[in-house]
Amino acid sequence: MEEVDGIPFVKAKCNVRILAKGHPDWKRMVLRQRNDPEGFKAVYCYRVVVEGVISALKRMFGHKIASKMRHNQTLEMLCRLVLCNYGTVSMA
Repeated sequence: MEEVDGIPFVKAKCNVRILAKGHPDWKRMVLRQRNDPEGFKAVYCYRVVVEGVISALKRMFGHKIASKMRHNQTLEMLCRLVLCNYGTVSMA
């Protein structure tokens, strides 16, 4: 995940260990969670919001994307988001 400039956020159990043979991304994520639990929770709490938005979009437009190319898939999702925002604004 960090190879593509992402920051992994998976809530680890309290008894999780950092193994010497484990992946470096996992180690950094667990250390981040242990060293700054409040900061980790502040960012992790947005996971619920993101999942809710994705769920609403799937209910509105279905769970399939028609485009095959990655660029066109991105454009298709952006168009769906614009339509969703337009519908929300026009209802208000």
